[in-house]
Amino acid sequence: MSQADQLGYNAEKVVDLEAELDLSRVQYLTREDNRALQEGALTYPDFTYRHHWDIRGWTRLHLRGELIRKTTNVFASISEADPIVSSQDPVPAPFLGSAVMTVANIAPYNGGVWILVSVNWNTPLWTAVSYLFVNP
Repeated sequence: MSQADQLGYNAEKVVDLEAELDLSRVQYLTREDNRALQEGALTYPDFTYRHHWDIRGWTRLHLRGELIRKTTNVFASISEADPIVSSQDPVPAPFLGSAVMTVANIAPYNGGVWILVSVNWNTPLWTAVSYLFVNP
């Protein structure tokens, strides 16, 4: 039995979801003492980003954005997120829930990144995928 079979992976049942990178929510990784050097030297800066998805089962998440290149090193983690927000705290808070969640594969390309995730739960869950983009 292959590892994919053990994980319950069936390529025919994988759902595709797409989203655009929201530049207003990008957090650039620059230190105050070398900001000018980095801004002048890097065409595609290093940054973090969090996107919220409503998913269950095996899903391919497609995040499009011009800051992402095929040479970008992309790291991702997934957690449940609280869908209840307020005007005082408009950001859904990630938390450790009971569902088993896995990031199985990551494939950047010029203009975006695909990640394959699994959310092992019987209903769709509001999730937070945190991305770290490091450009060589």
